[in-house]
Amino acid sequence: MPKLSRSFSHSLGKEEALRRIKEKLDVERVAKSRFVTATEENWNDGHLDFSIVIYTYTVHGTLDVGEDKVDVVLDLPIVATMMTGMIDDQVKQEISGLLGGVPGAVMPS
Repeated sequence: MPKLSRSFSHSLGKEEALRRIKEKLDVERVAKSRFVTATEENWNDGHLDFSIVIYTYTVHGTLDVGEDKVDVVLDLPIVATMMTGMIDDQVKQEISGLLGGVPGAVMPS
């Protein structure tokens, strides 16, 4: 499976970034979408393993919250490779929103 990896710098500290992400990340909300049939999320300290089934395609991913950055890795189905740019833009928007959407708080690296 092709991978999409992104790192986002922040100045919130690990605990605050983790609090914001956990508070705002609502996998159950995503599961109620008419396109998503299943979701799974497992947190271990600042590491999240997740998977989402969209139509019949499964996207697995990880999110690692660090003291000054958040790393996101998605394993994309082959069919999604044509939409990598659009998916990348969505990831940037979502991470910015999860960390507060404050200009300058999140910088893709």
